[in-house]
Amino acid sequence: MLEAEYTELPAKTARPGEIECLGLAFENEQQRRDYFLDRLGEKLADPEFRQIEGFPVGSTEAILALSDPPYYTACPNPFIAAFVRHYCQSYNPEEPGVMEPYGGDFSSSNRHPVYSFHPYHTKVPPEVIRALIEHYTKPGDLILDGFCGTGMTGVAAREAGRNALIVDLSPVASFISGVNCQSQDGRQALWVFEEIIAAAEQKWGYLYQTEEALQKLSVNYYVWSDIFTCPACDYEFPFFPHGVIHHSNKVETLKSFPCPSCLAPLTVRRIARVVVQEKKQKALVWVNVGKGRERINRLPNEYDLKLAAHLEKIEPLAWYPRDAVNPAGYSAQLAQLGDKAITTVSRFLSHRNLIVFSDLWERVSRIEDVALRNLCRATLTSIFTVISERQGYFGGGGGMSGNLYMPIVRMEKNIYATLRRKLARLKEAERAKENLPTRVLVSNQSTTQLSAIPSATIDYIYTDPPFGANIIYSEVNLMLEAWLQVKTNQEAEAVIDTTRQRNFESYATLLRDCFQEYFRVLKPGHWMTVEFHNATARVWNLLQTAIGESGFVVAGVGVVDKGSTTILADIRPGAVKSDLLISAYKPVAASAEGFRLETGTEQEVWDFVGRYLQQLPLLPKLQPSKEPAEVMVERMGYLLFDRMVAFQVQRGATVPLSAAQFYDELPRRFCLREGMYFLPAQALAYDRYHLAPTTQERTSSD
Repeated sequence: MLEAEYTELPAKTARPGEIECLGLAFENEQQRRDYFLDRLGEKLADPEFRQIEGFPVGSTEAILALSDPPYYTACPNPFIAAFVRHYCQSYNPEEPGVMEPYGGDFSSSNRHPVYSFHPYHTKVPPEVIRALIEHYTKPGDLILDGFCGTGMTGVAAREAGRNALIVDLSPVASFISGVNCQSQDGRQALWVFEEIIAAAEQKWGYLYQTEEALQKLSVNYYVWSDIFTCPACDYEFPFFPHGVIHHSNKVETLKSFPCPSCLAPLTVRRIARVVVQEKKQKALVWVNVGKGRERINRLPNEYDLKLAAHLEKIEPLAWYPRDAVNPAGYSAQLAQLGDKAITTVSRFLSHRNLIVFSDLWERVSRIEDVALRNLCRATLTSIFTVISERQGYFGGGGGMSGNLYMPIVRMEKNIYATLRRKLARLKEAERAKENLPTRVLVSNQSTTQLSAIPSATIDYIYTDPPFGANIIYSEVNLMLEAWLQVKTNQEAEAVIDTTRQRNFESYATLLRDCFQEYFRVLKPGHWMTVEFHNATARVWNLLQTAIGESGFVVAGVGVVDKGSTTILADIRPGAVKSDLLISAYKPVAASAEGFRLETGTEQEVWDFVGRYLQQLPLLPKLQPSKEPAEVMVERMGYLLFDRMVAFQVQRGATVPLSAAQFYDELPRRFCLREGMYFLPAQALAYDRYHLAPTTQERTSSD
């Protein structure tokens, strides 16, 4: 269906000064865009084209406004077949392939400038993916990622001198990928954006002004607190300062505190949020003013309070989305959005920041060059969380990743100041993409249907599929996709979500369909790496079955530490912090025997953990000391769980224990010291060394 019209475009050699794209020559980038936009418009007029699995929810106008074809389309990319034929190197069964899986684990930072440019719920640093690409492929090879997120596989492929085809169901993810995987003139973008910010601030900058000692100063941020009622006396009060300890630039919630009126003992769970006329009530409680050493933290003054009251009478002059938030959705229930009167996406912004953000969005949307327009839009979406009602007042960072949680006490940041700081990140990201000759094509669709990719044309697959019920991407992405006016098609979303009757079986079916497509398009004898992370044994077993039943053979499993976790992974009992990298290959000849997953037992698990602990050194540095011992992370519970899962996956056996069950049983079977687990004899040795006198003490006693 997709191949029919654009499988082979008429070739034309580019002359000096012209640009080449998929074998065609154009005078400039705009001529290239116009040509492919016309072709894309023709496809969008075809009802059959819109039946492709995962086709996003959006109008033809909205899709065309975002798209920069052929390299990025905000819908299934109709130029996939042409891209593959242009960059694919024919399969040669006589050519020796990679025989061994990548050996070892990864520990990576998150400092890559493109990685750092735009936040997303889950990302893998490109240096991890690049190492895998360079191990499994050669320059010029074609890489595929069917769950690309913000495009780190594309970034890694370009840096490694490979071409890539990347796909995601989410319009905002594929939009960010389109920006991250194309090189732009960073200097021009900075100049344009600075002009836009200056013009916008001239109109609305007074919304962030205050008066201090008869001088007008700029506010860096305001702090707002939700208002609650005491169940004993019905007294209304802001949670800040009564329910918190206020440090210099953050708050710490008290476990219990007295009602400021009747002194009844209260907790967060005992008080009720005040909602009037379908809006939660809040109070301005703190203001941060000035620059550098002259910054002032203080209570709001009369000027601040009058401005806040005046704001409520101003309506945004620019367009903004009014999409409804489903209070029955899994993410909305988790964040209690119904109780907080968050009924539309516009309420993720304060009224002040809605006025300013919508004005900036409208100004950026007038930029004629689509690549520059998308880069500026992506810069705006990159700051959305930190300038939204999800930005807590806790001393830095953005909202909690992967959910819609809105804190009781939160910051309202100056958008103009935040944007100017972001421009430095934009400059670094664009500089990192300069002079990269290879290409990435981005498609917004489901990986369950990759019919546009001919069979046995892909050299390597890196994939990071959704982790079961960990994150419901369509729900947490709605706040940005509403601004793009192109939203996720939830029917093809591979998640476990009881609110939509998406159970383990439907998740398993979608995963299997994706891996079957992976198997079809991958060249025989070539490799796929699956990155995965889940605390539930059943989800792991579903993944193993999907990989095996598709025809892949698992040959190795490693651990990757991405250098950062979600907040929930840090605090939730039974969570896991590291991902596993599963290395699997497509056999040259299909096995006559069907895939069968062996049944793993709990006894096998604990036998493995015992053997693994036995092989580990006692400590990284085994020196007598009374100082706290250096922690050996390999002995910590979360990494022992990772090793156990890796052991089961590599030998083709089910995972019999969830992370919660595993963590619960660990201290019953092994000795716990300083967060590390030991065999009994090892624990005794650890205690002896830990309690031994230091070298200095022994010298003094002599």
